[in-house]
Amino acid sequence: MTSIKTIEELVDFLSHSTTQELPKMLRYIDIPKNTFDSYATWSEEGYTRNCLARTDDYELILICWSPEANTAVHNHSEQHCWMYQISGILKEQRYSKPHGQLNLTRASELKQGQFTYMHDRMGFHSLTNIGSARAMSLHIYVAPIDQCQIYDPKKGTLETKVMTYDKIAEPLI
Repeated sequence: MTSIKTIEELVDFLSHSTTQELPKMLRYIDIPKNTFDSYATWSEEGYTRNCLARTDDYELILICWSPEANTAVHNHSEQHCWMYQISGILKEQRYSKPHGQLNLTRASELKQGQFTYMHDRMGFHSLTNIGSARAMSLHIYVAPIDQCQIYDPKKGTLETKVMTYDKIAEPLI
């Protein structure tokens, strides 16, 4: 396989691939960071979710992170999720939830060009931009996620959150 140099090439690959082929594909992503600029939106209060492509089989989302932005601890509604770090540094924390309590099981840093994988059978996770600059990450979900469970630390419970986009690519790639 040759390098994937454009978002269109990535979408074409996603449209013709099986779930098993996706991990191999990630190592071939070589899309210049500035390619994502026209799809990016930013919020000083946190992060934004920008849909680049969506079918019944997958969802491709560009997440733009302000410094110190973080997600709640959440799951992925039984869907596979691969994340490719475009720029900046994110910290991923993974948790198990035996007997209703969250237990930190792993913490790692994701730097430009690295990727990670998450699925509910691995527990829950959260992401935080630990750098002093903005960051961007590309998320591939198999299949799309319309809602997820987030952990409310004040109540100690899981709550359903409906997922929304801050921007949808026009035309959707």
